[in-house]
Amino acid sequence: MGYRWLRALLGTLSRRDDSVGRGSHSRSCLFSCGDVMAPCTRTRSRAIAKMLESELEARELGKKVDAGVPDKPVTRASKRSRRDEMAVEGDNTGGIPGNAAECGLCKGLETNEPFTISCGHTFCRSCIMEYVKKVVKSQMAVTNPTFPSLMEQLVCPVSRHSCKEELTQRDLSILLGPKAVRHYIRWLGTVLDKFYRSSLIKDARVDCSNSKCTQGGPTVVLSSKVGDVATSKVRQALQVRGIDRKGMKQQCVKLLLKTIGLDEKEDKAAWICTTCEAVWCVACGVQIPPSSRPHEIKVHPNCVGTVRYDIYKSLVDLREASRVYTLGVQTHHEKKPKLGVASRTVWADGTGFGGDYIETKINNEAQLAAARKAELDLDTRVVKQLTFLSRVLKDDGDKEGRTPPLPVATCALLEWDSILSRLLRQLAANDSMLDISERGNLYLRMVDLIEAIGMHEELLPILVGYSAFEASVKDIGVGRSAKQRLNCMAVDAEDSCVDDENTVMTKLASIEKQAKVMLQRMQSGSVEGTSTVNVDISLARELCECYESLLERAKSFERLTAAHIQALNGASTWSMERKVVMTNEEEKIKAVSLYKEKLRALQFKQLSMTEENGEYRHHFKDHISGRVAHGTCIDKRGSHNHKRMLHLSKEIASLVTTLPLEWESSIHLCVDEARVDVLRAMIVGPQGTPYQNGLFLFDIFLPPDYPQVPPNVHFLTTGGGKVRFNPNLYDSGKICLSLLGTWSGPGWVPGKSTLLQVLVSIQSLIFVKDPYYNEPGFEQRRTEEAEKENSRHREHTLNLAVLGSLRKPDPCFADIAREHFILKKEELEQQCDEWVNAVTADGSAKSRISNIAKQVKGELEALSRNA
Repeated sequence: MGYRWLRALLGTLSRRDDSVGRGSHSRSCLFSCGDVMAPCTRTRSRAIAKMLESELEARELGKKVDAGVPDKPVTRASKRSRRDEMAVEGDNTGGIPGNAAECGLCKGLETNEPFTISCGHTFCRSCIMEYVKKVVKSQMAVTNPTFPSLMEQLVCPVSRHSCKEELTQRDLSILLGPKAVRHYIRWLGTVLDKFYRSSLIKDARVDCSNSKCTQGGPTVVLSSKVGDVATSKVRQALQVRGIDRKGMKQQCVKLLLKTIGLDEKEDKAAWICTTCEAVWCVACGVQIPPSSRPHEIKVHPNCVGTVRYDIYKSLVDLREASRVYTLGVQTHHEKKPKLGVASRTVWADGTGFGGDYIETKINNEAQLAAARKAELDLDTRVVKQLTFLSRVLKDDGDKEGRTPPLPVATCALLEWDSILSRLLRQLAANDSMLDISERGNLYLRMVDLIEAIGMHEELLPILVGYSAFEASVKDIGVGRSAKQRLNCMAVDAEDSCVDDENTVMTKLASIEKQAKVMLQRMQSGSVEGTSTVNVDISLARELCECYESLLERAKSFERLTAAHIQALNGASTWSMERKVVMTNEEEKIKAVSLYKEKLRALQFKQLSMTEENGEYRHHFKDHISGRVAHGTCIDKRGSHNHKRMLHLSKEIASLVTTLPLEWESSIHLCVDEARVDVLRAMIVGPQGTPYQNGLFLFDIFLPPDYPQVPPNVHFLTTGGGKVRFNPNLYDSGKICLSLLGTWSGPGWVPGKSTLLQVLVSIQSLIFVKDPYYNEPGFEQRRTEEAEKENSRHREHTLNLAVLGSLRKPDPCFADIAREHFILKKEELEQQCDEWVNAVTADGSAKSRISNIAKQVKGELEALSRNA
């Protein structure tokens, strides 16, 4: 009985609502809660919107009165923007009748695990996840989707007529998982490529998008840039529009563009059908309606796809540049060797002389000049595109430095075909600070683009790759076919090989190490502060700061991604540690990786190479002190000395990350901390040679005329001048090598040859498998003397380069020698046994090498125990 009055009241309200007019979409409700009458949802939403608009106008008016700002009309866009801000500001339900935080999909009054997308609207996490999954699945199921239809679907699902914000990649990554989004991004990138590609092809034929077009087959369409299109096609398009023109081609083009309302001065493009009057935008695919006053309008002035189309054109140009960087600039055709001419020598067994070939100076200089010009032209094109992309990405930021998330389509375009990542890796892989400083403008633009990309966390994988733990993420499926799943697995396998070590960030780390050394040398006072030096210092500082900033953003991105993965997997704790049983091959790979990791940090060092009395512990100490005059010295304190020191600072910095470091062989370098022209190198004997795993020392001095003349190099591992390790390495320490000017053949080329080239030549051309054939005139012989000489070299290597380095390592490389022998203990023990067994004849030779091998094993065991 107590509820009869309520039922009567509800019946009255219902009859009153019906009396207003059946079929009416506007119903009145006396309650603000919205829980009594279901049909009042739309009315309540309008009331909320009206209330927010009134409050917005009141706030704006109050601010203008207080600040003395003249009143301006409030547009619909500003009202909608401010209303969205008020709706997501703090608690969405505060002061808003009817609980405005309701889900826009299920119309639930209370959201279940609320999730707010980038435009500010809030949904139930399950609802928005199901919506996004359904949209992505339906898009990828279409065989030939059109880009406009895709963009119409992937927008905010609430109030499509008022909010048309595209969903961002950040939203999709959180909802579907990074792995699923990567596959979707790749698929969307191919759709964009197919959509835009034909606009850049000469005389392209595209199907007309107008359903009323009378032509049955493919319709020829013309771009606004019709300079390469036949005049007959332009006249045909004019005739369709009722204009008969027989003038010059340029006049016909201008008239056609004016007819469709496109300004020829604007950088826009539109497809123009030659069969019907259809015209549609190349950038977004939207059909442009005809106008009765074409001279007063412009085609599609607010096109949302213009920026994307410009990005695509920029990426196409960068892809071509990347291809040229990969293949190299071809400036001449090399002569091919004649077929059927076989060599009768055994040069493949190794020689350090290089023959008697002499380069033609005139041809060489002409080829270098042509290659340099082609490279400069290519760099100019790349600089233009990098500047454009940097401006596009930075323009999205606000005054406080915050950047809004990018739409999915824009991210798909920037990640399309890994063009940006590939090009940036190629630039960052440059191992010469000399070349980087000469192309300073290009590398400054590279830094700008890297910083612009780093502002958007969804684009960070372009620079840092996809983390290894993302491969184990339990992503939500998007309905891929079996063939698509196989393709995705192949892509994942490729990414797992590339992303870990071959990323822009890892390449940039090498440049950062070089830049730090160059800064240290230039700021130490050894190089005078001219304008050129200041430019180089500024470039080096920019490179260092760019890497440090990228490193911080990468760490933040990794933490954020791990949090998303944890939420997707539904686990409270998640660990990447796994118990893995490794095979012998995997153990060898791990040992090699550990060897490189330990020795990489020690490979290049700067130490004092002087005694307590100030005298240098160096073979060229008299040259360093000036007691030995240089007859060819240009000057010691003039302009040549300044250019020399500037060149040395850059070249030595380049050696920080370019010295070879492999399990089979490596080169290590020590530079005096006070003088950049005083160095000592250590070469680890290559595997498979009689010098295997031995440590061989060389003193290096760069004369005052360097780099116009070659460096001075002296071999130290001679047992006190008693052992000649190679026909090219004398017991006196002299080195026969054409690069050093001590033998005929291709010599030192000023401005082209480097110290690294000298070191690698010694490593690869002198420390060879059969050094017997390095002797002049022996290269055509095949004799047992070669094995006898190898046996002698093995004994000397074990005695001087292995046992000697174990007992008394060089002070500059003591830490490297220790790590080298510890990590290679098992291989060295096996090597000793093999070399002892290689001596077949019994006698003093076998006794000596057996005794040395025993001592080596004892020293290795003692070193291992101490470690």
